[in-house]
Amino acid sequence: MLSRTWPAAQETHQANTLFHFPLPEGGADVVLRVTDARGVVVIPAYYLADSVERLPDGLGKEELKPVLSAASAASREKADSPARQPTRAGAGFRGIWFSLGKKFKHGDKYSGGLGTYTANHVPMAVYAPAAQKTFFVYGGTSAADEQRLQAMISFYDHQTGRVARPVIVHEKQDVNDPHDNPSLNLDDKGHVWVFVSGRGQVRPGLIYRSARPHSIDGFELIKTGEFTYPQPWFESGRGFFHLLTKYRGAAAGAQSARELYWSTTPNGKTWSDDQKLAGFGGHYQVSAQHGGKIGTFFNYHPRGDVDKRTNLYYAQTTDWGKTWTTAEGKPLELPLTIPKNAALVLDLEAQNELMYGCDLNWDKEGNPVLLYVASRHGDPGAQGDPREVRVAHFDGQTWRHHRVTGCDHNYDMGSLWVQDNRWRVIGPFLPGPQKGQTGGEMGVWESSDAGNTWKLQKQITIDSPRNHSYARRPAVAHDGFYAFWADGDPNRLSESRLYFSDAGGKVFRLPYDMAESTARPEAVEP
Repeated sequence: MLSRTWPAAQETHQANTLFHFPLPEGGADVVLRVTDARGVVVIPAYYLADSVERLPDGLGKEELKPVLSAASAASREKADSPARQPTRAGAGFRGIWFSLGKKFKHGDKYSGGLGTYTANHVPMAVYAPAAQKTFFVYGGTSAADEQRLQAMISFYDHQTGRVARPVIVHEKQDVNDPHDNPSLNLDDKGHVWVFVSGRGQVRPGLIYRSARPHSIDGFELIKTGEFTYPQPWFESGRGFFHLLTKYRGAAAGAQSARELYWSTTPNGKTWSDDQKLAGFGGHYQVSAQHGGKIGTFFNYHPRGDVDKRTNLYYAQTTDWGKTWTTAEGKPLELPLTIPKNAALVLDLEAQNELMYGCDLNWDKEGNPVLLYVASRHGDPGAQGDPREVRVAHFDGQTWRHHRVTGCDHNYDMGSLWVQDNRWRVIGPFLPGPQKGQTGGEMGVWESSDAGNTWKLQKQITIDSPRNHSYARRPAVAHDGFYAFWADGDPNRLSESRLYFSDAGGKVFRLPYDMAESTARPEAVEP
């Protein structure tokens, strides 16, 4: 790593110095990291030369001295070796609290305990049958009044009923934004791969691999690159299929557009070029895997405005990205570049409705089922009502749309479980202690007729001090660790606790303080 600090200025600095540094033999990654996001650094030109004397004249020359961690120094000895990162145990399960800072009459656009945010980070938990453990990641911090984001990992041991003390895979230093939360998956040898999200073109994404199978004792930094909202899927014999987002320029007067891409690798080290899936205005996507099928559903942002996100699109591939089709099997011409295209499932824009994606699952035939929140407005408050939690189901012939329940906030995010004709939705859709804000009380809604009709089967959190939010479904779920979420007060900085529930709706709270290597979760009585 090369470190250099420039003084803040009220206008752009004039380029008057050529900074140079030696490159080691073999491969090398050169990263410019902006640690203060209040400014922009522009590098007008790059040069490669076999000596300093052969660099262009006309500018002052200054050598940058390398600043290497012990892990980086060790990796210099063998250029192809990944950098082993020393891991540090967390003090306990302490979720990140965050506020976007966009205040409205009825509160923040979204805020609270966002350790399991966003819906576009998937998966965040995976059950490993060979180890009988559910591995899970979340955005954590060191204390209730501390907002430095830590990418955390732990596991629940189904044999012992205990959780491992969480480990810090990566600390984001001066970043408090849970958009940088991690996702994870496992390869066929049991190695745990953690994909730490970057943020647009400001902060790079990072990919870590556990040093040992089914272990969180140590991690190796495998790759850095431009990706946000990581969604890694793995298939034995093929490797990883990574769906990701990149930020690209939008039309004049519009915001930077979030465009959808994918990339593949057979081994986690050698990656294909990023391939563009969709880019018209901007998109948020939620994906899932069913055997050799990868599916994704997404919205679009008119003129790049995320607060006008609308429409529902679906695309799938069964040949590792060589071809993409609709659910009906109609080929798609990629990249998708206009709103009216063959992937459009539901024209919500024509209905003046917004679409907030939650989860994607599969019916017993392997057909996609989409869970989302529909709203009338991007701001919190009554102007967005009636907000509805809905499912869109492709039954093999046509798309069918059904209401699950209502909710009172655009970012009330839940997940969908499907077992034959018995479908469940778990989410914070019941009024919580901070009414009208992000999250609420957790409930279980159930359908016994493949999503046609729904009823509240059970409220699983009651009289909570803080709203619960972002109920996540493990990509492979064990009945003992069925749903996973965090709580927090959306109105003020608070502690954020982590929870999980079993398939019967029993809730367990993870320990906020841990001194030992494992602990038994606390049962929460309703």
